[in-house]
Amino acid sequence: MLEISFCCALKTTTDSPDRTANFLRAVGAYEALGCGDHELVVADYGSTLDWQELRERAPFPIVVESVSGYFNRAQGLNRAAARARSPLLFFVDADILVPARFCETLRRCVGAGRAFFPRCFRLKQGSPLIVRPGLGRWAPGFGMCGILAQDFARVGGWDEVLGRSWGGEDREFFGRARRRLAVDTSLSELLDQWHPRSIAYREKFSDPRVENASPWKRIRNRKARREGLRD
Repeated sequence: MLEISFCCALKTTTDSPDRTANFLRAVGAYEALGCGDHELVVADYGSTLDWQELRERAPFPIVVESVSGYFNRAQGLNRAAARARSPLLFFVDADILVPARFCETLRRCVGAGRAFFPRCFRLKQGSPLIVRPGLGRWAPGFGMCGILAQDFARVGGWDEVLGRSWGGEDREFFGRARRRLAVDTSLSELLDQWHPRSIAYREKFSDPRVENASPWKRIRNRKARREGLRD
């Protein structure tokens, strides 16, 4: 049985070369993991990558779930989880560099009724790919989560209604997990590669029909709808 399923959602375009380059570096980091048997499960929103070449090169299975429509990170992660073959899931952004020692930390921090939301090191633009003061900052890793598949089902999965591409779904999922499970938010050596973070950049991947609001406003509105307080 596979030990760990790394699950991510991905969208690359010809005018977003940073996303393609970051993902390919992330795949290279997975190749160096000392995890035993593991797989990378990707929900792919029409990316411009040569998946056959990547599969042939990688020393671990890469499972690709093709998803049509506008990019929705929460939907993609749910689709990836449905294809995962390991009982231990790690949800991760497509541009995160996973260090070789991370698997040991993941096994230690995740168990029945226990989830792991590791903090990551967010690099500044142009910084080398190392953790060092001045090159970036530690950031909450709400969108990165190690969890058993049975506990993921218990929490209820990612809320697909919240997001225009991404934003807000991570905090909402973390809040639900914290109410149902014991949660560990320790530091890790996960590296979040630099990429544009502006609203305009995010909107390039968004469904224009979804409410254009801040993540926190969308979360509040979503909760209100659930409680019958909003039309």
